[in-house]
Amino acid sequence: MHRVFTQQTSYFINQSPYALSISTLDRAKCLFISTHVFGSHPSFHYLKAFFPPKESDDFLIHGVQSVCLAYLWNHTGDYEVMCKARMKYSQALQATGKVLGKKGQAERKEALVAVLLMDCFERLTRDGPHQNKSSFKPLNSPTDAPEETTDKHEKRNDAAAAAELKHLVGGIALCKLRGPSQFEDPVSISLFHHLSCNILVSCLYRRVPLPMEYVQLRAQASTFIAPHDANWRAEKLLINFMDFRNWLEVRDVHTDAEEALARSKTLEKEYRALCKIFLPLPDEQLVETNKPTAANPRKGRNNFCSVREAMDIMFRLCSEMVQRNSTHVEYGVSLARQDLMRV
Repeated sequence: MHRVFTQQTSYFINQSPYALSISTLDRAKCLFISTHVFGSHPSFHYLKAFFPPKESDDFLIHGVQSVCLAYLWNHTGDYEVMCKARMKYSQALQATGKVLGKKGQAERKEALVAVLLMDCFERLTRDGPHQNKSSFKPLNSPTDAPEETTDKHEKRNDAAAAAELKHLVGGIALCKLRGPSQFEDPVSISLFHHLSCNILVSCLYRRVPLPMEYVQLRAQASTFIAPHDANWRAEKLLINFMDFRNWLEVRDVHTDAEEALARSKTLEKEYRALCKIFLPLPDEQLVETNKPTAANPRKGRNNFCSVREAMDIMFRLCSEMVQRNSTHVEYGVSLARQDLMRV
């Protein structure tokens, strides 16, 4: 959409004696919404249910605008764009704080959307802009491996980690307030999956246990969400990987190599099955790349933590862990991959 918008308006800008002024906010909204609301792999597809927002929901309006501007800044590195983004973010924080203080407002879906948007803003502005001003590729498109490593992430101090989780913890609290009935609503389920993915990836990187409140919330959701649901399976895969990583850290993989290989192969099999759902690719392309999927996560600073990106991160970490612990296991995993490629 943003390409069409640019093409259509460029003609009038170049041909008309009167230059058309396209505001920074309009450019930002066009770019973000076309990619992450109506794109091929949108992270915020559920925002369609809230457009157009009510004028009284200024907290939601400011939240959307702050993320749109931050996303534009992420591509351009324009300082003025970031100033506008932070101003909108500040307005969103204040407006959200006010609305959450009103009776009955915290249970609204819009409140949880606002929290997810603010978490998105924090992620977009965390590490600086992506230095490729000509690129407007969707975040889920194939690209190089992320520059940000797990070790770098783990070195963040406790204050930075706490700041990163503040909105996610708030999202869990809002979900608890909404009760079990929320899982009967498709939009609310989408919100839960988005929140889940961000929580799982954050805990995965920081090597911390899942919040008990989230575990309880997930148990509650399990009675409403089918176990074969693709998003649910992907989240379960991340949880299983965390368990596998903890197991590797306390076991001797030289003596337990066979079990380690079996568990690793099971994880990889489920990973590949889910990749065919989230990002189907021709078999020949999978063979050529010698990877379970040709699509790797976008660079860390642009990561929206989509389900597929989370799975890509998981598989990379799983491979690195096994390689560090045992050359025998590494060889076994290599053979397992070759077997899978022949399937």
